Amino acid sequence: MTEITAKKSVLMPDVTGARYVIDPVAFAVSLIGGPLMVTALTFWILGIPVAALIFGGPAYVILGTPLLLWHLRRNVGEGNGIAVLALVSVAVPCCALAGLGVLLDNGEFIGIAAFYGFFGAIFAPAWAGGFAFLYNRLRNDLSRRPLLI
Repeated sequence: MTEITAKKSVLMPDVTGARYVIDPVAFAVSLIGGPLMVTALTFWILGIPVAALIFGGPAYVILGTPLLLWHLRRNVGEGNGIAVLALVSVAVPCCALAGLGVLLDNGEFIGIAAFYGFFGAIFAPAWAGGFAFLYNRLRNDLSRRPLLI
C-alpha cells in the first residue's frame, strides 16, 4: 500500500499542527554558542568572522530569538529550516532598508543594506547551522516529540 506524504515548506508550520516544547537551557546555550562556535572555527579568515560577530550579533539576538522561538515551537528543529529562516530574516530587513533608501534617495541606506545583506547571507546560515547543531545535541527528549493537544 502506498503512502501519501504531504510536502511542507521550510518556513511554514507543520500541516498537522504539531507543537513542540522548547528546551530553555539548550536554546540559550545554542543561541549564544552557535555564533561563537562558528567564529572560533573561522576567525583566521582575515578577522572577518570576528567583525561579523560584533556587527551582526545584536541583530542576531534581537531578530533571531523571537524567530527561532516561533520556528522551534512549530517545527522539529532541523538545520535546513533554521538556515532558510535565517536567510529570510536577513533578506527582508535589508530589502526594506534598501527600498527606503531608494524612496528617500539616500545612498547611505542602500550601502548599509548591501553591507548587512552581503555578510548576513554568509554568516546567518552559518550561525543558524551552529545553533541547530548545538540545539539538537543538547535538548532533552521531551522537546523532540510533538505535544499531544
